[in-house]
Amino acid sequence: MNQLKGINLSLTIGPGIAVPAPKAVVDALTSVQVTGGKDRSGFQLSFTVSKNSPLITTLLPAGFFDPIITRVGISVIINGAPIQIMDGLITNQEFSPSNEAGKTTLTVTGSDMSVVMDLIERKIPYPAIPVIGRVYAILAPYLALG
Repeated sequence: MNQLKGINLSLTIGPGIAVPAPKAVVDALTSVQVTGGKDRSGFQLSFTVSKNSPLITTLLPAGFFDPIITRVGISVIINGAPIQIMDGLITNQEFSPSNEAGKTTLTVTGSDMSVVMDLIERKIPYPAIPVIGRVYAILAPYLALG
């Protein structure tokens, strides 16, 4: 959890299930952007890393930031009340090495959980099922994602 001018930021991240971000991830975090859109919302997290950073030596090789399987939750806590502003999946990672100390960055971007619905196209007929039944049938496979 980071504190930014009286507002606390909570970051959960991890393959499959997002858990509180490890200290090394929080310490390396330099920028958080969340965007909202009509069709889809997104996020971008930027980290400043060194050659020996656990993000580079351990987490990145272990798949901690892998696209599509890594879930990210971003919340702000104002006056003790948490407000979730993003629940999504990483869709891209970009590593920008630099010879200057403190200039190497790892940037991950992602989209809200609706991106999961775009991954697999399903064409299933729903004859004689009321509209609400179709909605439940379409959403049922995503129930495990919350």
